[in-house]
Amino acid sequence: MNLSEFWKKQIKISAKSLSKTEVETKIVASLLYYLGYQNSDWRQGLTIGESQVDFFVGKQLPEETNQKQPTFFILVKDPSEGLSLDFYKLEYFFRYLQNSRLLIDYALITNGKELKVYNFNKGLDQIEQKLSTQELGEESFLTQVKELLQKNPPTKKETDKTQIISIYTNKGGVGKTTTCLNLAASLQEQNYKTLIIDLDAQSNLTLAMGVYPPSTQGKNVVNLLNQSPQSEQNLKRHIWTNPNRNKVDLLPCNLDLARTLNSEICTKTDLELKKSLLQEKIEEARTLSYDFVFLDLPAWMGVCYEVALECSDYFVIPTDLKPFSLYGLTHLTEELKDRIEILGLVINNLDLSVNSAKAVSGLKKDFQVNVFEQVIYSRNSLVTSTSLGKTIFQQREERRGNTASISALEYLRLSLEFLKALQEKSGRSTLKREASNSIPV
Repeated sequence: MNLSEFWKKQIKISAKSLSKTEVETKIVASLLYYLGYQNSDWRQGLTIGESQVDFFVGKQLPEETNQKQPTFFILVKDPSEGLSLDFYKLEYFFRYLQNSRLLIDYALITNGKELKVYNFNKGLDQIEQKLSTQELGEESFLTQVKELLQKNPPTKKETDKTQIISIYTNKGGVGKTTTCLNLAASLQEQNYKTLIIDLDAQSNLTLAMGVYPPSTQGKNVVNLLNQSPQSEQNLKRHIWTNPNRNKVDLLPCNLDLARTLNSEICTKTDLELKKSLLQEKIEEARTLSYDFVFLDLPAWMGVCYEVALECSDYFVIPTDLKPFSLYGLTHLTEELKDRIEILGLVINNLDLSVNSAKAVSGLKKDFQVNVFEQVIYSRNSLVTSTSLGKTIFQQREERRGNTASISALEYLRLSLEFLKALQEKSGRSTLKREASNSIPV
């Protein structure tokens, strides 16, 4: 008897079952065998926080395969009950397990007659129903379940080059640094590997990542440009990995950059050499397996701006709706239109009373460039997180329930628009990547 026939036989037997225990032993266990799992691949009655899941499943694959089997949990209900679900309970399990660093992809709910499959979409911070049936014996449905739970996660294609994105505007105080940090962080939340290079001598981005600029001596962009031995000019040596536990990598900056690239101090030849070296080091970042490298630029059109034009694939321009910002935006879009492609404008610091749809459509009409539909509203949580040297996602985790959760969701939705725009422009694959490590069950 093959597995499919065995499964159908269990379904017929279970039609007369009235106990939750029989559903677990005759239905769920046979389903797991059908899916290719063995007894050693699951645990029953696992306590999660203050409650219990009926089955916790995770098949371990050899490390050398560099793949993982998606992990899921199963909630079993009595056959006399329907599958109406308390979403707060399901969300509680997903969040608790993820905060425990367990990689949970799916949840199954069954009463022995019906089956539903849910996924926690971390990018959108919400639960999604993936599959549902009222006839467990349907082999086509079982095939869908099997494919969903056994598929290996998509990985970055070898042809997908690292994208270098410059965050630039010619007006200060419009949220350039905040956009750069939290857009990079939102992509990191979706398991893209990101690096930020701070090219603004004011070092606001470095501070916003919890790194004190004077403490970066020996590992910053200034030292990278001033070191003469080739061995000391290795970009990777100067990168700060996961500073302040914010998950995003950083090449920091300090005030000395203004002097290093000052045309009144440096000779023309020396300045050209440093400009060339900076461009070379930024391009070197493409070899370090990052998905995205973000350049945080100063507001003036100096050396770093010119280097960014040479290195970047796209520019992203943050702006608010104040008159001076819009005036500067007129000149900037005209300046850039023949030099580099603008991936989109990001509306920042929008007052909560303003209609976002009208604001977006107004900018599109005035500037004839892509404007991201997701705007970033003015909230104290953004100011607070930056002043503490943290991303909005760190703020959300530490103070769940406050406006940081709303701001984090805005940035996640902005990142999805960013990925879609990038895919449309370049054909780049933007499927969400899964973490490669797994925790034994």
